[in-house]
Amino acid sequence: NRGSLIVDSMWAIRMIQGGLEDTVRKAHQDNEASILERVSGIADYAKQVSERGIFYAKRNAAVQFNKFSELLSRPFVYENLLGGSIGRIDSSLIFSEESRLNIEPKESDDCLMGTIGSGHYKGLKCTITDKCWRQITDKGQREYSITHQLLFFFLIKHYNCSEAINSKGGEVAVAELTKSFCSNIYSEMEGIFSRGVDPGVDQDLVMEQIMFCGGAGFVEDFVRPSVLEMMLDWQRDDGCYAPYDGSHLPEAIALHSKKSRERALQRRKLIDRLAVDFNKEQNYFMMRKPLSE
Repeated sequence: NRGSLIVDSMWAIRMIQGGLEDTVRKAHQDNEASILERVSGIADYAKQVSERGIFYAKRNAAVQFNKFSELLSRPFVYENLLGGSIGRIDSSLIFSEESRLNIEPKESDDCLMGTIGSGHYKGLKCTITDKCWRQITDKGQREYSITHQLLFFFLIKHYNCSEAINSKGGEVAVAELTKSFCSNIYSEMEGIFSRGVDPGVDQDLVMEQIMFCGGAGFVEDFVRPSVLEMMLDWQRDDGCYAPYDGSHLPEAIALHSKKSRERALQRRKLIDRLAVDFNKEQNYFMMRKPLSE
């Protein structure tokens, strides 16, 4: 569905924008000039892309945009789901069998709208029914189903829905489930790496796995410099990841394509720098705590 794809992409951009702007804010507070130098320009560019993307989404995906306008209206900062700690993968939490619960996209969308208070739940934020909670917490899901379960945990935290889940175990339950889900997601991801990444099938899923579990608090296992370099290698010369010929690209992007090879070496240098001070910067990107702590 073209409209759903546009809205999904727009929300991913909002998450990137929110993370970058939050990093800039924290770096300003702690006078971290080196981080500001690296991130400020990227954050400004993400804001420009978001503004253009919102215009495009309203025009080309009006129905889907209106459903999730509350989610897309501002940058989204996803927060650590483990109570501020750094997560560790636990192989004992790997599911012994796959779940038989089939989560339908329409049902998932309905749960999402209830959580954020949009669509027919407008003004009723944090509406999390028992049925939705069963879907969100079901063990044994795989691939996009399990990453989308994590997505709901981010939304519950972002929209301050703790009271709505207190009777269901609250944030303690969310933290324990996050450990379980990310341990299973890690196992899936490593399985993909072992057999080889299929460009047309696996790349989008792997990036989502890294983004969500890295953001949830599993920084060291998911946001590894070698993995970041691999993702940069996936990027096409025109800046995109999708397999198309780029014939419809505007002239400005075509010009960018000519310069991209020159920037490849700069990207590799950036990865090297990330590897050197990775432990320092993870506090900004994932933990959101001052470096002095």
